[in-house]
Amino acid sequence: MKLKFLPYCLLLLAFVQAFGQNQKKLQLVQSDSYLTYDAEHFTHKWSGTNDKPKGVLVLDENNSPTQIAVTAALTDFNSQNANRDAHALEILNALIHANVRFYSSSIVVDESEITFSGYIELAGKKVEKTIPLRIETSTDQVQIKGTFEVKLSDFDIPRPSFLLKKVKDEIQLTVLLNFK
Repeated sequence: MKLKFLPYCLLLLAFVQAFGQNQKKLQLVQSDSYLTYDAEHFTHKWSGTNDKPKGVLVLDENNSPTQIAVTAALTDFNSQNANRDAHALEILNALIHANVRFYSSSIVVDESEITFSGYIELAGKKVEKTIPLRIETSTDQVQIKGTFEVKLSDFDIPRPSFLLKKVKDEIQLTVLLNFK
């Protein structure tokens, strides 16, 4: 009885392998990529950059993006102020949730525009997000870049305060992602 299913299993395995061969996975080039956040308090503005993100971009047989996953260690964000960075890690509960991640559920490409739908995971909370960015492709490289906004309150992150005023809820994120 069990042998009857063996041909079907082999056929399914062959199909999965053939389907997987039509896809191409490009790795994020760390040395040419970064994530930057811009934050604001009424007394000043600052930014922090992570130049060590990791990720993968999956292309279909037509070299069109179908999936993306990007992750970055919170400890790798540098705002040029060690005290501020340490406090941010404490607020973000980085000992338990050490990374910020984005996973796509769908991708729409329209010439030089690319729109990702998926979720951002930060401080232990996943938030659905649609992110419009720009895309440039060449024969061996895909570059994705642009700016979008997130709210700390969407992730239930307590906003730090200084002089009895909290930092602005909106954080601007700038990305430059080069995949090869």
